Amino acid sequence: MINKKRGLLILCMILLLGGLVSAIPQTFSVHGKLENNAGSPLEGTYNMSFNIYNAYTGGSSIWNLSNQNVDTDSNGIYNVVLTSVNLDFGSQYYLGVTVGNDSEMSPRINLSSSPYAFEAQNVSVSGVRFNSNVDFGTNYNFTFDGGTLFVDGSKGYVGIGTITPNATLHIVKPGVSGDNVTIIHSGGGANDLMLIGNSGYPYAVFSEANTNDPGNLQLKYVGVTTISLLANGNTYFNNGNVGIGTTTPQQKLHVNGSILANGTINATTDVCIQGGACLSSAGTGSGTISGSGTSNYVPLWNGTSSINKSNIYQGASGNIGIGTVNPISRLEINSAANGGPAGLNINFATRTNTEDSTSAINVTGTLAKGTVFKVEAGGNVGIGTSSPQQKLDVVGNINSTGFINATTDVCIQGGACLSSVSASAGGWTKTGTQVALTTATDNVSIGSTDFFVDNSKGYVGIGTTAPKKELDIVGNIKVSGYVYSNGCPNDMAYVSSAGGFCIDKWEASRPDATDSSMGSDTSMAISQAGVIPWVSISQIDSRTACNNAGKRLCSDEEWLAAANIQGQVYYLPTNLAVSPYYCVTDSSTYCLGHSYSAGDACNTGNKTGCVSKEGVYDMVGNVWEWTNETVDVIDSGSAEWKYANSSNGWQSSTSGLWNKYGNDGVYFPVTTPGRAVLRGGAWDRGALAGPFCASLGIAPTAAGNSFGFRCCSG
Repeated sequence: MINKKRGLLILCMILLLGGLVSAIPQTFSVHGKLENNAGSPLEGTYNMSFNIYNAYTGGSSIWNLSNQNVDTDSNGIYNVVLTSVNLDFGSQYYLGVTVGNDSEMSPRINLSSSPYAFEAQNVSVSGVRFNSNVDFGTNYNFTFDGGTLFVDGSKGYVGIGTITPNATLHIVKPGVSGDNVTIIHSGGGANDLMLIGNSGYPYAVFSEANTNDPGNLQLKYVGVTTISLLANGNTYFNNGNVGIGTTTPQQKLHVNGSILANGTINATTDVCIQGGACLSSAGTGSGTISGSGTSNYVPLWNGTSSINKSNIYQGASGNIGIGTVNPISRLEINSAANGGPAGLNINFATRTNTEDSTSAINVTGTLAKGTVFKVEAGGNVGIGTSSPQQKLDVVGNINSTGFINATTDVCIQGGACLSSVSASAGGWTKTGTQVALTTATDNVSIGSTDFFVDNSKGYVGIGTTAPKKELDIVGNIKVSGYVYSNGCPNDMAYVSSAGGFCIDKWEASRPDATDSSMGSDTSMAISQAGVIPWVSISQIDSRTACNNAGKRLCSDEEWLAAANIQGQVYYLPTNLAVSPYYCVTDSSTYCLGHSYSAGDACNTGNKTGCVSKEGVYDMVGNVWEWTNETVDVIDSGSAEWKYANSSNGWQSSTSGLWNKYGNDGVYFPVTTPGRAVLRGGAWDRGALAGPFCASLGIAPTAAGNSFGFRCCSG
């Protein structure tokens, strides 16, 4: 069963088969288009039935042709011939079409005879000749040769070369050579093309002007020609202004751009340029120039009709003054007061004459001084000389009440110069607004040892010729203001001995440490107060943690220097009963409610008395602190005690006595090679916790629960 199909554009035309013109037609062709309900064409073979009725709706078929297999093309178009149509067509008939088992299409098609032509929606025949008018029903289209000519009955549009016209006349040129539209003038004075507005007046006319000028375009207003363009005659614009390069012309002809005229430009009145200056016709014959003004002033045309005075004055002696009526020289220029123009500007164009190649401005005379002032064409200026050799050549003295700035060398007679020199040579060097003296040895000394600059290191010494730092002073310093350290961050303190350096104020902790947890972040070492210090770490890992923080593990020399300062603040006496007040040892008050045997250190900075005057906490007790030093095996291979002396360094001793009071500290015995240095003691060391107490028996890879560290920099 074929469902949801519809037929469109059913075309009927009688094809006469009889021998007489007045015979009743027996056959005719039906052309149509088959689509589905979505409007898409149906292609294939379909069973169709055709019935003729004498009623528009209802009634019974008076002729039929059933079960015809009809082919449709890709556009759904079909053509079928109805034969043996034995009706006289003297009455009104209607054609009904059925596809397969679908219902008959509605409405039925009107069939009328006049006498043998049918009025239908479409006509499809070959070689049709019409001897009278051909009428098309409302909203029906007419197509000729597949779109060569198309009439859209619903819009009233005509298309030539297109079946989709979007104007009353729409012409599309095919892809062949030739013109789109050709209008041939047939003579008789008629216009070739005329456009007429709603008012009935023509507003554009294309025509032949005369036999010598076939090109004529006229634009009219209310039937009167205002613009006329002739190919071989006069062209004129009667109304409005003409603009070239502008849509808002201000005059009869307004050109926005340059004008090239190969002939004469005639003006019957003035010719004016921007600003109002005009060229005017003064008349012919002899005459006079009249005007008002002041005597001895050069006259100035006022731009309209008279002569007034200018700013140029010529005195009785012939001197010329500009801005003055009392010139004392051949030319004297006085500038205007504040707000007016001032100065003298002379601009020389490029010259090739040989007589102009030597000087641009030359002030000379018979004076005893000779040439006073000269400006050469090359740009050299001479004062007191006629042959300047430099941009400014002065023969005589120069008096300057301000600066004389030079971007390169400044030389005096004999070749001595203040110049920019390399570090390996001697001379003067200009740096910013100062001039520094540099000798061939790269150093500067004033008064033997009074002031010395070591350029190889960037060190300055006062009272010494061997400065150890950026500023090294041997002697006293008197300061009326503040003296700041060399840039230690807030979490570090500055120690001036051992060459000067920064050291962490608190023992190192992890970045996420708190007052109750050591944390888990081991990315870098942090110096902060009130948290659990970082313990159970080796010397190797301590070195890495400091490096990651942009610092370094303190050297043994630096640690001792910082401890020595701290040793001046507190002292471990023989009676250890008072030591818990200061530092964390096994005789101290337990930290965080735990004993040292539980392996807990105090929070950093917990013991407020255990701090140096520079603010360095807990260098005695709490946790052992790694330094960046290792020691070798004892040569004898036997166990030996080692101790440190503040002035003699490492010392050997066969005695196991502890020095608890002086600057010396007791060390553990060393029996194996490659041991690292731990300093200061821990919470479980008791009397062995002191500024110079050290352990030499631990490998760099060991990580005890009382091993910590701190970092240095600078």
